[in-house]
Amino acid sequence: MAERFSLIERILNRIDRARRPPAGRARSRVVRRFHRLYYMTSRRTWRNTFFLGVPIAKCPLDLWVYQEIINEVRPDLIVETGTAHGGSALYMATLCDLVGRGRVVSVDIVARAGLPQHPRVNYVVGSSVAPETFEQVREQLRPGETVLVHAGGSGIGTTAIKMAKAIGCTVYTTVGSDESPAFAAHVL
Repeated sequence: MAERFSLIERILNRIDRARRPPAGRARSRVVRRFHRLYYMTSRRTWRNTFFLGVPIAKCPLDLWVYQEIINEVRPDLIVETGTAHGGSALYMATLCDLVGRGRVVSVDIVARAGLPQHPRVNYVVGSSVAPETFEQVREQLRPGETVLVHAGGSGIGTTAIKMAKAIGCTVYTTVGSDESPAFAAHVL
């Protein structure tokens, strides 16, 4: 029988097997080149990524990490900031189906027609600084739940973290930049 490793153990094993990554300026060049390739050649990558036919504005590598996190954490609620076409909300709801638990609340300032419908997804339209948006997210939280907040360093993300912690939820978050982890750690 295969030994089951935790998410952290699997990540550490991958790091141990990997070659030493570039440092300093060389690392920055690699990151810049990857971003240029991925985001600037949009016909092949960024604007040509779909999940079940729905555009999904996420890097496939990030989607792989999301499924690992959802499988490991098995959140009761996922808070997503930035709905766009609804592809990532649909993706995460489908993963919740596979693990047998979880709901998704996706927040965006822009109302869009034709978003994919799924019983586990609730779309919230509003500004990340508007009290009524915060209230709609708060209504999704239940005491004692496990909550995964995507973009924990964003306005709605940090507020969702604080609201969830205030009612006794266990909170996990993802962040998108080098500065965000320190900020999110301060909030957590």
